[in-house]
Amino acid sequence: IIVGSYENGAHQLRMLGRTTGKELWHSDAFKFGESIFHIVYSPDGMRVASVHADGSLRIFDAVSGEILHGLSHPKAKDDRYVYIVFSADNQTIITGESSGTIRIWDREKGKELRSFSSALGCNEAMDLSPKGDLLAVGGLHESIFIYEIKSGKLVAPLESGHSAAVESVAFSR
Repeated sequence: IIVGSYENGAHQLRMLGRTTGKELWHSDAFKFGESIFHIVYSPDGMRVASVHADGSLRIFDAVSGEILHGLSHPKAKDDRYVYIVFSADNQTIITGESSGTIRIWDREKGKELRSFSSALGCNEAMDLSPKGDLLAVGGLHESIFIYEIKSGKLVAPLESGHSAAVESVAFSR
């Protein structure tokens, strides 16, 4: 289990054994000065990714805790990554940003492959369909938008019936 916490004046990641709760590793060697917005495991369980209030994205080896990639947002003062999803095939990472931009990254190289803009403004929540072809996005508007992941094309806006931000979305498995 990966846990983001605030301890001893710093934001940290801790890896805990799922049945014992015993600490396997922690992030003291690279303390974070900013809040951890979101943490996610890769489907194969070999990587952990986190997005932070300072606009950064970090990808870790899930076994050792070593940082494999660290990406700073190019406009961190005005924009930041707020949500992250791994593709089902473990090859790509999708980030949602406060500006509404959705970026698709090569997981191993940490290089951006493509990007597109969401109609929401701020991407508060995202989930990939089980086949990995569709991306559901919720945000500050009351709607949910479904995008085709390869093209970035809006497939369907869904009226959720909410009167405020959509903070979480999930496809059925």
